[in-house]
Amino acid sequence: MRDLNIGKRVIELNALLSSNVKAFALISGEQQDKRSAEVLIKALPKILNMIESHDFAFIAKVHKNSDVELWRKELMPHKGIQFRRR
Repeated sequence: MRDLNIGKRVIELNALLSSNVKAFALISGEQQDKRSAEVLIKALPKILNMIESHDFAFIAKVHKNSDVELWRKELMPHKGIQFRRR
């Protein structure tokens, strides 16, 4: 996914984590789709390794230099809405 504001949307982050997915967010900002594809292709071995290495839901960042960083694995507190892992 490519979302410039992913870090500010607690409800969306919690929805991903509570759905038990392993998500990767391309955080390289506004760049052409061709460049985004190049970044993801270069990061693919790191992405696959992270998927195989972790048995829990997480959100990872894919940086424009193709580094992959584990970012969130815990639900975040939010007023009024309770999330539970499935």
